[in-house]
Amino acid sequence: LITFEITETIAVLNLAKAINFVRELRAMGCRFALDDFGTGTNSLKNLTNLPVDHIKIDGSFVTDILSNPQSVVMVRAIVSLARDLGIGTVAEYAENKRIIERLRDLGVQYAQGYGVEKPRTFRDVLNELSVRESQKNAALGREI
Repeated sequence: LITFEITETIAVLNLAKAINFVRELRAMGCRFALDDFGTGTNSLKNLTNLPVDHIKIDGSFVTDILSNPQSVVMVRAIVSLARDLGIGTVAEYAENKRIIERLRDLGVQYAQGYGVEKPRTFRDVLNELSVRESQKNAALGREI
């Protein structure tokens, strides 16, 4: 399953074209996440127009979620909005287990950041997938 990140700033340059593009790729099984939600030019109207599967909660709300009550309020509101619209949530900058626990408590579904996994190269990911596939095939027996 592939999820593409799109920014509203780019999408609104030609909203009709962006909507059609997203719909076409979604029909092929791709998913889309609206990046940096809660900052910049993101508007609630565009959120209802763009057929996205997830909204990404901007890291500026996540990095200080343990010390800033206003960030907690914002994350809670974004999660509630997403849930009511049937859209998933992804939090950026989940840098440690305490932040991840707090995000989970607030209802965030997915997280990105060093607390989840350190960045890896595409080659490393492909190698890991190859090893997993080999192990799976070995468990099934040897092809004859």
